Amino acid sequence: MSAERPRVLALVLAGGRGGRLSPLTDRRAKPSLPLGGSHRIIDVVLSNLVHSHIRDVWIVEQYLPHSINDHLSNGRPWDLDRTHGGLVVLPPFEGTDGEGFAEGNADAIARQAQLIEQDGPDLVLVASADHLYTLDLRDVVDTHRERGAALTMVTTDRADDPSSHGVVEVSDGMVTGFAYKPEEPASDVVAAELFLYDTDVLLGAIEELVQAGADLADYGDSLVPHLLERHPVAAHPLPGYWRDLGTVERYHQAHRDLLSDSGIDLDDPAWPVLTSVSNPQPARVEEGSDLRRSLLAGGSVVSGTVRDSVVGQRCVVEPGAVVEDTVLLDGAVVRSGVTVRHAVVDAGADVTEDRIADEDVLVVGRDGRPA
Repeated sequence: MSAERPRVLALVLAGGRGGRLSPLTDRRAKPSLPLGGSHRIIDVVLSNLVHSHIRDVWIVEQYLPHSINDHLSNGRPWDLDRTHGGLVVLPPFEGTDGEGFAEGNADAIARQAQLIEQDGPDLVLVASADHLYTLDLRDVVDTHRERGAALTMVTTDRADDPSSHGVVEVSDGMVTGFAYKPEEPASDVVAAELFLYDTDVLLGAIEELVQAGADLADYGDSLVPHLLERHPVAAHPLPGYWRDLGTVERYHQAHRDLLSDSGIDLDDPAWPVLTSVSNPQPARVEEGSDLRRSLLAGGSVVSGTVRDSVVGQRCVVEPGAVVEDTVLLDGAVVRSGVTVRHAVVDAGADVTEDRIADEDVLVVGRDGRPA
């Protein structure tokens, strides 16, 4: 194996609607949702890329792209505002091959095939923008080359429900079986939605599938099965934490994980999660407040009780208010005497009545009412 590192182009898929997170995603794309009060979800994948020295990064957008673009800041927070390479934003387009709106992850890749071919990378890394993990992606490249793979899947056994993911069967480090969202999973190992492709193999497979009239849609519908049938596919196990943020319950649980120190470390000095979010104001904790195991973002003011919760930027918890097991998004206000428990409160909500859930996570909309 040559010591020279291959050139990797990263495609970050950030275009999905995120309907299972509605109403939190009714006015913003899922990757731009707040994380931990101080970050956005898309910060995680971008930080993993730049710490792994992958600096050719294309963001594939579709749904409400302005909510992502406002945050990206031309790539500056991740040192991706470069003269050569760096951050490129790819919105839907008209007028040439690949035009229109994508119907899934694999279709989104196919619509960029001409641009990928022109760019000429050795490898294409395709990553979703809505997962939490810490991973040096150079290790994935090493696995890919050592195994002589055409495709390397990053895998994890940390999924809450394997049947809602691509389920992977592995033997001696190679993928032997794959089923997309099966009713009866053959294993508890799933694709973590990080795929490293040989560029020529990827483009050839897309061309062959398109000519055959195959339904590309999501990666598990035809692209991955096609490659698995014809080429060596390797598995790279993801060590440690991984969480898919596709539902309100998972989004809420991810914040519980942050509070219990079982999730990702947003401020690890060796691998910090970088962001463009900036609020120089300190959080303020007033006399008489009761604050336990919680995260407070800049500009927040707590005068009541906050337990096991995340309080976003410029949020206010008034005297006598109680916030427990809850995520308050930026600018939310909980009025005096109101209790909010086991909930996610959308940005800017003014909560004037108790909002309490015992089982399913309650979503409180911007109007302060259950969504």
